Amino acid sequence: SLTPRAEWMHANSLRYVARDPFRNEEAFLVSARQLDEVFLISTKNNDIVWRSGRQIFAHQHDATLLESGNVLAFDNGYYRIPNPRPSYGSRVVEIDPKTGNTAWEFVPGKTAVENIKFAASIMGSAERLSNGNTLIGNGLEGHIFEVTSDKKLVWDFVSPFSAHTTGLWPNTSFFRAIRYGVSEIDWPERLPNPLGNALCRLEI
Repeated sequence: SLTPRAEWMHANSLRYVARDPFRNEEAFLVSARQLDEVFLISTKNNDIVWRSGRQIFAHQHDATLLESGNVLAFDNGYYRIPNPRPSYGSRVVEIDPKTGNTAWEFVPGKTAVENIKFAASIMGSAERLSNGNTLIGNGLEGHIFEVTSDKKLVWDFVSPFSAHTTGLWPNTSFFRAIRYGVSEIDWPERLPNPLGNALCRLEI
């Protein structure tokens, strides 16, 4: 990696896995941004059960293990070696850890001009929803959107919420977006739900 070595791993997501797809044992799924790799680490003896290798991800975020056993992550694409893929932008990618093959990938288009609209050098999130769609958060742009498995846009939202900034423009960035259904929220009975059937939480 071309980033400074002072923080040589920069683990930006850590998730407990009840059953890993290799040993069927407890593990932790760790995204190490500076190493451009995702790891499955045994909770029993700290063995590395699986590592993605350095040609799959580039400064990725928010790695999750899906029910299928595949790994989903927001692949920022920053410092990608040898060439940007997709050209000039980020992507969301689902990897089969047993083969290293791409099971699913989201990029916004086929040209560099289309792909540069979806580019984040830092932050980003991806959540596979129960309906099979994927919720994607471009944290740097404050942009959240949902796409189907065949990459059709369901809805999108640009956050109007800003944090304190010393710059010229409002800072609407967030670290991660998570979607909740109404049944998962203890909504006050005296208040109507203005958000319909879903709610997104932003982590700043």
